[in-house]
Amino acid sequence: MAKKNIIHINHTTFGGPGRVVNTIYDALEKLGYDNYFVTVRGESKRKVIYLNKVQYYISRVLTKITEKLSTAKIPIEPEVFCFPNADEILFKMGAARVDAVILYWYKNTVSAESLDKLLEKTGAKLYIYLMDEGPMTGGCHYHEECTKYQTGCGNCPSFAYGLIKKDITYINVKKDKDLFEKYNATVICPTTLARKDVDKSFKLRELNKTNLLIPLSNDYLPQTTKENYRKKLEISADGIYLFFGSNHLNNPRKGMVYLLEALEKVYYSLNSEERKNVNLLIAGEVKGFDFNRLKFNYTKLGFLDYSTLIDYYHAADFLVSSTTVDMGPMMVNEAIRSGLPVICFNIGVSYDLVINGCTGYRVDTKDVNMLADSILKAIRMTALEREVMSANCISLGEKLLSEERFNIKIKEIFV
Repeated sequence: MAKKNIIHINHTTFGGPGRVVNTIYDALEKLGYDNYFVTVRGESKRKVIYLNKVQYYISRVLTKITEKLSTAKIPIEPEVFCFPNADEILFKMGAARVDAVILYWYKNTVSAESLDKLLEKTGAKLYIYLMDEGPMTGGCHYHEECTKYQTGCGNCPSFAYGLIKKDITYINVKKDKDLFEKYNATVICPTTLARKDVDKSFKLRELNKTNLLIPLSNDYLPQTTKENYRKKLEISADGIYLFFGSNHLNNPRKGMVYLLEALEKVYYSLNSEERKNVNLLIAGEVKGFDFNRLKFNYTKLGFLDYSTLIDYYHAADFLVSSTTVDMGPMMVNEAIRSGLPVICFNIGVSYDLVINGCTGYRVDTKDVNMLADSILKAIRMTALEREVMSANCISLGEKLLSEERFNIKIKEIFV
């Protein structure tokens, strides 16, 4: 029996979206599938089909113009126009058959019209993996408090003050909904909360749905003691280390305004000896971050490569994530798999992985007092209590995030 050929469509090979695609690509490769990464930019050792980069950027510019014209606090990024490229994809694949197409972050990369032509010519099955809430809406990647994605968008408050019913968001929802239902697409949800939103989405709720948490390899499991990791990283063996980071800390979605306020509250709740014991490890792009508000000892780590990031997961005592809107964040998956307890808001994958008092603390989103209380509680835990919580994380990670579990689930999806 011939191998199945799967096309993965994502705008880039790197960053968070690229990492997700690479993880699923590699898992399917191990299971005997042939895979093609259809993208616009980025380097990869995988089989990559590069689409016309100039056309992609023209599409992105048109999208950005619409975003800049937003008339509300939450801007939208609707795909205004995308060049047809179904024939380009098929030509670059040569004679290879196409059995399945997985969409990730596909806007400005491939249009509904191109997908229609590609699927009609190949008879391939269509899957949508939710990188964010974009596939549910007509233009925004995170709908936040807006509920118009539940009724088909239109009258978008971010477009012409919401005065136009059949605006670009309405048109995009209709095109995508017609396409997805025509080809009986399957929506792959990376979290339980995403599944709840999909069930309410006008565009996606009639489609087949399944849950699939992103797997992580055994590389994340600790290979030695916390003390040895700290020695390797040349940080003090003593003290409590709180780890946080992001590609862009100044992104409002990362919620640094809430974390800074919470850390201030924690600082003034501790005595002088307790304060000296707390250290902050900060990874990622720090441009625009207000370090003047940090009263604890801190270390700026910059961008970390894969192996060094894992070392810091093992050296730290808690990951603190103040992200307010996200399908992940991926750092939560990675921390739990590494045995690092997480303190975070009740969003994304935290609903599946962060169990209060067991694998960390999950609090109401944007509630600074609850976030501060949880950080304070974590700081004052005994060494034994932290060890037990870390062991709980490893156990849950093995149960929900292992490659073995993923392989069983992925076979069920791609039969």
